[in-house]
Amino acid sequence: MNEIRLEFARTGGGIMVRRAASIGKVVWQEEVSSSFTLAFPPGDQQDLRWYLEDFMDFPHGGSVTRAERVEASLDAWGRTLFDQVLSDARGRALMQQLVDSGAPRLLTVVSEDAEVQRMPWEVVAGPRGPLALFGIAVRRQTGEEGATAAFGSEPIGLLGPMPL
Repeated sequence: MNEIRLEFARTGGGIMVRRAASIGKVVWQEEVSSSFTLAFPPGDQQDLRWYLEDFMDFPHGGSVTRAERVEASLDAWGRTLFDQVLSDARGRALMQQLVDSGAPRLLTVVSEDAEVQRMPWEVVAGPRGPLALFGIAVRRQTGEEGATAAFGSEPIGLLGPMPL
């Protein structure tokens, strides 16, 4: 698996980011000195929620105008997120390595902070466009112990014998 991990932690001065990458046989990590700014206003969050959850129920009339405005904002939101965490030379190089690597490709966002998790990471867009166009999936995790365990490493007996 090829992955860039963005680990966020709230400190007294804001939210700090640590980047880590595992691409091919190269494993790398660093502390990013700048703090992360939550640049996604509540009104934008409400618009995105509406677009994803409600718009398709009635995609007519004034809803179409609102949807076009939200669609036009997706790229700006994605570029803002990218600029905050990956726009420096090292971040761009990591992203290019991830794009050039084989599947599966992941951008993992790790944080205990609900505001960080609420950001629309799925729309992150680099200089060449949204990461989804390059087959990069977004995964969200909390920083809890064991959160990075491999899926399927322990059997789950959902359909096992029921106690009588």
